[in-house]
Amino acid sequence: MWRLPWVNLFFVLILITFLALQHSAAVFAPAGRAYEPSTDNPQWARMNAAMGGKSSIAIGNLGKLWQRAMIMREWMIESQTASWERILAPRGAASDLLEARFHVANAEAFGSATGERQKAEIEFDRADRYLQKTLPLVTATRLANLNAIRKELRDAKLQLENGEPDSAAADERIKADLDRAIASLHGKQQ
Repeated sequence: MWRLPWVNLFFVLILITFLALQHSAAVFAPAGRAYEPSTDNPQWARMNAAMGGKSSIAIGNLGKLWQRAMIMREWMIESQTASWERILAPRGAASDLLEARFHVANAEAFGSATGERQKAEIEFDRADRYLQKTLPLVTATRLANLNAIRKELRDAKLQLENGEPDSAAADERIKADLDRAIASLHGKQQ
């Protein structure tokens, strides 16, 4: 099989098509009737037997690859958005919060997508420094929110150091909290 590259290409295309159909069925299914792949299916059993029982592992690895690719795609979009926002933002607390959010997004990309935990920890530290820089510039009510975000940053860094799998959700929560803090500085409520 490995000597025939077109067969390998054909297999990969079929596998990608299968995953795309499974994903679209899961996303666009009516509520309560989401598509669940059945291992009782005779076609699944034949495919699994043909691959020596490793199709579940392969599909799991492709799912993880898809998640990492989506995190990197989001990071690229956030990076472009953040660069424009940093250029347009007035100097002061809003600018520092935008920088902190940018570094949290970088930490998410490094930690969840590429697995570079050291770089992710450095990005968390940078985000924390920008938050510390913002503390003297905000009112007392916003100060409590920023201290809560700093605690979330420390917790996310500990999760990353311990290798806990839920670190991406914590990163999203921190970014959402930073978005609310930035919006409150601009007088907008979310």
